[in-house]
Amino acid sequence: MNHPTVLYMLAAQKIAEDHRHAEQARLARQVRDGHLSGTIDSVPFRARLTRLFGGWAPRPANEGAAASRP
Repeated sequence: MNHPTVLYMLAAQKIAEDHRHAEQARLARQVRDGHLSGTIDSVPFRARLTRLFGGWAPRPANEGAAASRP
């Protein structure tokens, strides 16, 4: 009845759920403790984009133009 693949998928789903819950709890603690100002911290945001999209991260529009100017 309990195929090993099913057990693996259930365990993976539970771990993902635990990670989501831990992230929500961490954010709630930061808000409660006053560590979040409501602005986006660009460095962790870029790191998260890079992790989510596999090495791709958007560059600011003026970065390419500034690099080409002497």
